[in-house]
Amino acid sequence: MTNWKKYTLVAVIVTAAVFAHIKNSYRGTPSDLRDAVADNAKPKGSNTVISGIGALPKSTVAMPKPKALLSNANLHVAPVKLAWLCGNDFKVKHPGIDLGGEEAVYSPEGGLVQTGFDSYAGNYALVHTKNGGCQWFIHLRVVSPLNNKVIEPNTLLGKMGNTGKGSYGLHLHWEIRKPGACERSDTGFFKVKYPKTEEELKRYWVNPHDYRLPRPSIRKKRGLALPV
Repeated sequence: MTNWKKYTLVAVIVTAAVFAHIKNSYRGTPSDLRDAVADNAKPKGSNTVISGIGALPKSTVAMPKPKALLSNANLHVAPVKLAWLCGNDFKVKHPGIDLGGEEAVYSPEGGLVQTGFDSYAGNYALVHTKNGGCQWFIHLRVVSPLNNKVIEPNTLLGKMGNTGKGSYGLHLHWEIRKPGACERSDTGFFKVKYPKTEEELKRYWVNPHDYRLPRPSIRKKRGLALPV
C-alpha cells in the first residue's frame, strides 16, 4: 500500500471516530455519563441509577438559551430551581414544557415512583400522584434509586440531562397527566398517546402554567417549589 493510501485510510478512520463521539455525546449514551463514572458509580445499561447523585459535578452538555423566565411564563410551581423555559412550550404533540435551570430535579408532589429508560425519553422518573394522575420527568442524566418507592414532596428525583433520541440539549421535559392518562401497556408505553388535537390535550394533560400544588406543605419562593 502506497503512503498516500495509508494517510487517506487513517484520515477516514479518525473522522469516523470523531463523528461517532459527537453523536454519542449528543444522544446521552455512556460518554455523557463520564461524570457518573468519575463519581465511582457503576451505571448498569442505559438506565443509570446512582445513589450519590447529589455529589455529581455539573453536566458538560450545553444548555439551550432561555426563552422566558418563569415569572414571565406565569409558572407557579417548578421541579427545578432558577428555571426558565428553554425549549418547547405546552402545545399539541408536546404536552409538557422544556425547562433549563439548576440541574437537580425535585418532585413537587409525593407519590409512587417508577424509573426506567426509553429510547426517545431517555432516563426518566414517573411519579404517580394521589389524585390518580402522574408527572413525568424525562431526559435525565442520572436517576435516584427510587423505583417502586413512595416519596414525599420535594424528593430529589435525579439530575437534568440530555438522554434519549428526543433530546436536543441539556434540559428537563416535564409533563403532568390527568387521571386516566397514566396507564401503561405491557411494553412500557403510555396507552394514551401524545395529543393530536386541542381536545385531547385538554382532556388528558394539565398545562404546567396552570398547575397548583394540591396541598400547602411545600413552601414557595419566587414562584418556585423549593425543598423545605
